Amino acid sequence: MSRIKVLGIGSPYGDDQAGWKAAELLAQRAAIQSYAPDMLCIEIYDRPGMRLLDYWQGENIVYIIDAVVSGGAIGAIHRFQNMEIEEAQCIVSSHEMGVAQALQIGRALNQLPENIIFYGVEILQAAHGRDISSSVARAVCHLVARVEAEITRTLAGLI
Repeated sequence: MSRIKVLGIGSPYGDDQAGWKAAELLAQRAAIQSYAPDMLCIEIYDRPGMRLLDYWQGENIVYIIDAVVSGGAIGAIHRFQNMEIEEAQCIVSSHEMGVAQALQIGRALNQLPENIIFYGVEILQAAHGRDISSSVARAVCHLVARVEAEITRTLAGLI
């Protein structure tokens, strides 16, 4: 049986917390809590960069949730899968080394999961404040509902 791993990535500052907040909220959902750890694992990482290769090693299905800066509307939710992530030139991580770059290196090293789904929440910039903005917080709630539904459908198909 395949396990799903969710990686909430970002930093503890401002809207860059979007990936963390989404992972935290997702882990609190009753439907998500009903799955055993060998079926679903949710983890949070601070600006992982190349360490993503280690975090997704051996996994079949990986969801990555992060804040992105592409010039889109604040709070917009982006979804890309597998090669679309690398091809989405408009998506720029709010970190020095983004998911797309880690994917390129993982592909070159033959160290990619079968299926990677990237969800990004559009932010204005990676701020240094403590609080997440209300528009990004609302978007995170919508994103969590989408990811929960998608994971539930996927796991139902795996059982």
